[in-house]
Amino acid sequence: MPAAAVESAVAAGRTPVALAVDGNCVGVAELSDRLRVGAADTLRALRDRGWELRLLSGDHPRVVAAVAAELGLPPESAQGGLSPEEKLNAVRAARAASGGQSVVMVGDGINDAAALAAADVGIAVHGGAEASLEAADVHLSAPGGGMAALDELFTSARGSMRTIRLCLGVSL
Repeated sequence: MPAAAVESAVAAGRTPVALAVDGNCVGVAELSDRLRVGAADTLRALRDRGWELRLLSGDHPRVVAAVAAELGLPPESAQGGLSPEEKLNAVRAARAASGGQSVVMVGDGINDAAALAAADVGIAVHGGAEASLEAADVHLSAPGGGMAALDELFTSARGSMRTIRLCLGVSL
């Protein structure tokens, strides 16, 4: 029964937690996080701008695959079961293969801190662990933990760069 309950939880995209008494499994609880408000829409907007997106997580690979599907990400763009070091290596590999394009890492956990620091731009989201907030270049705070602020951040950054370029052009 416990093995079937664990398999059922993973198949549903939830993380199983076994409950044991005296070394015997007596039950399985299923845990899951809701997607952040607007996450799928924000990722779609970023993809529409030409961004290549990847989901890197320490969660079980099948749980990550279910979340990726809910977000509209292709399976090859989602990796689960990653350690903090593996996330760091993924960011380093992305930077090496980027052809000069910026690599942005968005995270909220202590296990994201090294990858946030290694990215060209590390963005820690509201509610994140102190280590991720400390390692990131940007702290993204949105009411209700929504992701819309991420798209607004990039829109504002593009506007700022446009203004800077205009001012430099006029000053010459």
